[in-house]
Formats: sequence, structure tokens, C-alpha cells
Amino acid sequence: MEISSFRLNWISKNLFLLLSVALLGLPLWAFSGLNKKSDLADFNNVISLREKTYLHIDKTTYNAGEDLWFKAYLVDASTLRPDASSKIVYVDLIDPDNKIIASRIIKLNEGCGDGDFKLPADLINGEYIVRAYTRFMQNFDKAWFFRKKIFVLSSRSNRIANQDSTQNSVANGISDHAMTIPKPDVQFFPEGGYLVDDLLNQVGIKAVGADGKGVDISGIIADNTGELVKDFKTSKFGLGMFTFVPRNNIKYKAFITVNGVEYPYDLPVSLPNGAVMQVIAQNDFYTFIIRSSLPNGVNNFKFIGRQRNRIIGSSEILSGIDGVKIKIPKNLLEQGIAQFTLFDNNDAPLCERLVFVEKKDFVPVMNISASKKEYGKRELVELEISPDQRAIPSTTNSNMSVAVTDLLVAGRDRYGLDIKSYLLLNSDLRGEIEQPGYYFNSDDPQRKSVLDLLMMTQGWRQYILNDTLNLNSIKFPRETGIRFGGSVKRFNDQGKPAKAGVSLIYDNKEEMVYYETETDELGHFMFEDFNFTNSTSVIVQAKKLKKGGKEDISMPNPNFYIVMDSLAAPNPAINKTPANQSSNSIANTRSEADPSPKGEPDDRFQVQKGDILIDEVIVSAKRIDRIREKRSLSYYLEPSNHLDFEEIKGIGGYRNAFEA
Repeated sequence: MEISSFRLNWISKNLFLLLSVALLGLPLWAFSGLNKKSDLADFNNVISLREKTYLHIDKTTYNAGEDLWFKAYLVDASTLRPDASSKIVYVDLIDPDNKIIASRIIKLNEGCGDGDFKLPADLINGEYIVRAYTRFMQNFDKAWFFRKKIFVLSSRSNRIANQDSTQNSVANGISDHAMTIPKPDVQFFPEGGYLVDDLLNQVGIKAVGADGKGVDISGIIADNTGELVKDFKTSKFGLGMFTFVPRNNIKYKAFITVNGVEYPYDLPVSLPNGAVMQVIAQNDFYTFIIRSSLPNGVNNFKFIGRQRNRIIGSSEILSGIDGVKIKIPKNLLEQGIAQFTLFDNNDAPLCERLVFVEKKDFVPVMNISASKKEYGKRELVELEISPDQRAIPSTTNSNMSVAVTDLLVAGRDRYGLDIKSYLLLNSDLRGEIEQPGYYFNSDDPQRKSVLDLLMMTQGWRQYILNDTLNLNSIKFPRETGIRFGGSVKRFNDQGKPAKAGVSLIYDNKEEMVYYETETDELGHFMFEDFNFTNSTSVIVQAKKLKKGGKEDISMPNPNFYIVMDSLAAPNPAINKTPANQSSNSIANTRSEADPSPKGEPDDRFQVQKGDILIDEVIVSAKRIDRIREKRSLSYYLEPSNHLDFEEIKGIGGYRNAFEA
């Protein structure tokens, strides 16, 4: 058949390439620029405005009582440049019990800001999380918040008993054979979305142990008659892949053996009719092979490519044939993850696949060189840090951060999270990625194949178009400064909203400033865009309005009280796919707003790794006679905070402490 031109729109570029090659007997189809009016209803009236924030933390292992220093970087998700509109980043320190123990509000200047946490000396040993986000990022799933693990060493032990369970078991007469390794979590991910009968399907595998790390496994695939269909094994990080052709009304299971124990796993149920998508990565191209067993084949189907939250091109297939092949040059894509989706003639998504684009001409932004190879103890170290002019012109200013740590204490984390692996990989995939630096810094010859397996498994979405935001659903606007908002209520009228004047005074070492505004009909007010640079005192007062809207500034109205808007941080917990959840239900994972079904066990009360199970214990208690125990309650007599009325009564004309 006649081959039409290939075109891809990237920002303002129009690139054309004539293709004249066909493989595997399938016709090669055009991939063209997206129609400016509308190609898909799913993309109408939506906008991708995601921001990404990254924290450069000085090290990953701390002693309790030390300072944790960080620098925050905020970029636009589409360009990866520090031109995001938000000017405020929130940083939380989360303890092993998933509770926020400290928070910071960081002011950004040209997309950068810095701060620190003074780690309390009484912290327990354990794994902590440093989390960063903007208010605007709260409009999206909080799985996209920046999160990085740190380890705190302390003289205080944590709640997990520090004993050798193996020795305990032997002492109690339990043999090593009885202590079986826990069943691994093994999930299967059909490439593109679903298994389809009588078509060649590629299936990704991800096997995870009880510690959340990938485990190497091997096994077989058998049908419900017991006939062997395929054998398989994983490679690095518990990732693997196999191909097979499922048959109608046949169910399949995988069987693996761990420590002499065989475990069965159900494969996803195959569809009698559907479409499958496979991708072949070549030196300079990605070839997408699409096959269909639907009645009309792929007639009137659409193939959409997206990268960095933008639609980069599309192909409309106008043929009734059973399959097509679409070839996309790599040099037309940016470095990072690209998403390709096949839609049917009703604009319903059928198949989806992520690929990771690596650029041969990618150059480092900065070059760092030392004045000598080795330095003596306490000798001055001189480093020359300069931008690579191929990446950044010499006339462009750069904003950087450098951390100097003791390798004997902190260790070298070659494959840990850094700004490159986070912005290009972690920030676009759900869940934790084991050793993300491996995919960028390793010389392992199988690195590229393992990276593609990561796209097949952890990038498996089962036809979910996400990362888009309807303009009418924005709950958290971008912050260009600190905000003070709240509502004025009436004391003597059951807390009903009050129409009032509101004043704000702030005072710091640099200035004292006065602002005023009026509440709306619901009693709400807002002061925005404050950029404090030092410790600042803020006073907010509500005053009565005279008839005609003029404010009575003689004194605050004692019949009003103010309820400030909460600045509470989002819940630290993030959505995770339970270890025992089958792969074909991953797309239906509940959102955080959706409560757990009644009767579902609370994860906090499940047996965790390291927990020691004991026999049943009956705890009895005697009721305390509160009258006799009054003297023992002396710890209630020391307040956590206090306010001296004599210090503030002259500020607003308050007559007593109750008015204040």
C-alpha cells in the first residue's frame, strides 16, 4: 500500500520523514502532528500544568541531633526548567510511624530555596522520609510528591526487638526447614494492557520480596489441564518477561519454587477479542507493532504520543486491516519517558505503552574538575565547576548546590536517587524504584533491557490517561507567596459568618506593614503574596463595618472571632498497591479519598518484618481512684505554651484576656 509521510510536532517544530519500509508483513502507517482543534474528547478542556520539586539533601545517613541540610529545586514538568509559577515549597520530615515530626515553608527565588532540619537528639533508629511539594501539586495524586529516604542512627532502639530470630527458633526446637521464606509478591503485566486470545502477547514480570526489594525467581506457565506452556525467569531487580499465545476459555497459572515450596499465581484472564501493542527498540527508531482481533480490525483507530505532559503527535489509521506498524525516530523525542496510546473509533483507549528515550548527544550540564588527584589530611581542596557550553551558554547564570560528606560515615550511594534519575524517571512512575541510579550510571550490558522491563511493569497503566487536570477542578491555586486566610464569626449568633473589616499587621527586623480588607458574604478573607525573609510577627484583627461599608477603626469588635484557614500538611500515607493484589486490578486502586471497605484489615495492625509473635497475654488493670491520685497528676500543671496578657493589652485596646 502507499506509504504517507511521518510528521511529529514538537513545540514549534515541524519535521517530516518519508518512510518506505515494511516489516513482518504489516503496513507502515503515518504518525502526524495532532489536529489543533481536537483529536480526542479525553484531551478536551484539560491541561497538564504539573510541577516537579527535587531536594538535594547533603547525605542519607545521620546521627540523631545532627542538622539535615537541603536545597529545593522547582521545575516545570514539561520543560524541566525552573520556570514554575509557584514560589513556596513545603518540606516535611516523616518518622518511621508515618507521622510528620517537623515541617518547613521554603521561599523560592528563581526556582530555588534552601533550609534545614535540626534532628532531635531523642529520635529512634530507623528509616525516615523527607517529603517536598507545592500547594498546586496537591491538585494531583500525592504519589507525585518528592520523597526520599534517610536513615537516622541513635542510641535509642526502635520498637522492633533487636534479636536474632533464627537463634531463638533453634533454641526453641524449631528447625531451619520449618522457617520458610515468605511467599514473594509476583505480578504479571501484559504489554499494552490486556491478554488477548490467539494473538502473540508479551508479559512483563515483577517479583518482590517481603523487604520490598526485587527477587530473582524462575518458574513455568501451565494451563488448567496441567500442560506446560512456557518457562520463565527474572533478571535484575526481579524484572522479567515472556511471550505466549493464550487460547479461548483456557486459564493459566504460573508456578515458582522458593526454598523447596511451590507457589501458584493466576495470570490475568485473557479477552476473546481485542488489540495488543508491542514495541521494538532499535538503534534509531521505536517500532510499534499493533495487532487486532476486533471485527473492524484497526479501522479508524488513533495512535497518540505524549511526552512531558504534552501531546507530541498522532496517527489516524484509515484501514480495516488486522494490524499496523508505526515507526518513530528517536531523534524527534526528548530524553525521558514517552507514553503511546492506541484509541478505538469511539476514542476509548485500548493499549498503552511507556518507553524511555535515551539521547546519544546528551551532555552534562556541569563539569567538575579537581586541581589534583589526591589530597592530604585537612588539605585545602580546590574544585573548578563550570557549565558545559553545549548545554548551557556561558552567558547563562546557573544555580547549584554541592554537598561534601565523609564517605566513611555516609558511604557512597552510586545508584541512589539524584536529580537526573528523579526528574527523568522516578517523578513519572508510581511506586518506589530500586536503585534508580543504576539506569543512568551503570555499565551493565543488560541495563537497557532492564530499563525497558521497568517501563513494561512499573510503567504499566492499563489504559489510564492521567496527569491531566480540568481547569474547573483546581482546588489549590499556585502560591506566589505566603497566604493568610480565614473566616470572621459572631460570638453571640451561633458562630454565623460576619461581614467585617479585617486588618493585618506584620513586624520584623526590616519593616512594619499594615494591610486591610473586607470579608465576603461568607465571612471569608484572604491576604496573599507575602515574602518574609526573617522571623515575623503577624497580627490579624476583625473590626465592625459602619453603614455604607466604612470601617470603624476605633477598636476590634469584641463580638467577632477569627478562624484561620488550616495549613495542615497532607496525610503522609501514599497509595500503594497491596502486595497480594492481582496485576489485573492495579488500575482500579482506590484513591486516598476513597475509604477502605468495611472489614478490610488495617495495615498498621498486620505483622511486619522483624515483629516477634508471642503467645496470648491477658492484661488486667485496677481502676484508679482519681480523688486519691490527684497528687500524681502534677505533670498537667506545666503548660506547653503561655501568653502574658500584660504584654499585649496595649496593642489592640483589649480590656481583658478573654477579649484578646
